[in-house]
Amino acid sequence: MNRVLLSLVVFALCGGAFAQAQFGLSPLSAFASLERGQSSVNMTVRNPGTEPLRIRVSAEPFTYASTGLSQQNVGPGDATPYVQIAPREFTLAPGTSQRVRVVARIPPSLGLAEYRSLIVAERLTEPVELDDTDRAEGEVRAVTAVNARFGATLYFVTSAATPGLEALSARVENGEIRLSVRNQGSGSARVATKYQIEQDGVPVVTDSAGRISVIAASERSFQIGSAAALDPGSYVLRGTLLPFVGNNQADSVAFAVPLVVPELPDVNTGDGSDNGSDNGSSDGSDGQ
Repeated sequence: MNRVLLSLVVFALCGGAFAQAQFGLSPLSAFASLERGQSSVNMTVRNPGTEPLRIRVSAEPFTYASTGLSQQNVGPGDATPYVQIAPREFTLAPGTSQRVRVVARIPPSLGLAEYRSLIVAERLTEPVELDDTDRAEGEVRAVTAVNARFGATLYFVTSAATPGLEALSARVENGEIRLSVRNQGSGSARVATKYQIEQDGVPVVTDSAGRISVIAASERSFQIGSAAALDPGSYVLRGTLLPFVGNNQADSVAFAVPLVVPELPDVNTGDGSDNGSDNGSSDGSDGQ
């Protein structure tokens, strides 16, 4: 009888309902000082459930591209080849936790101010055959395996690692206000944003946004709020970038960039002849 293997992988960074129900990993982001090429971080894997779990912990490369986490084209600063993890595999009884030690030994000759690695905790499961009692002889029988994965971003930093932030531009995309930020420094940071939106010199919105990772020598675009309360028109987005390296706040950076809220396309519900125009207008306005 034929079999089909269906594999579903859940990969949750900084949260996720399915993975959280399976197990927990903390911290989900950490900065560790690198002294003479060595550093270590203690992490904790928890099993809040009622069944024992088999867990594997590994190191993988990562970076943050313009719009989010990526494991492609990570560039310089990948610590993964120099990371050791103990223990790498273990069984967690219900309601217990396991401390995992992550050690980085990086050759000082590499000469960078910062190195990064994604620490991934994965639940190991056996394939489970689906009920095929009513299947006719010769029909395909499915087998499924569900693996939950949690990832934690670790930064190993020297005393020379310093972020250098600059707000480049702002735009409205799909009703969200997005801010593009460049980090020209030698160190990454978790960046919080405080801002107000002005029109003709008058503040119309005052708000803030939580911390977002911006990797050293890179750019990133991220959401800071909603444009729902703004009428179409030209505005100034003025605020402050607040970079955090671990629990320490670096020097804040003031910024002011133009923000244009586009006209919403007309919606014609008659014969549907304007559907192409609506889609084209939406793509053209928001896809800058």
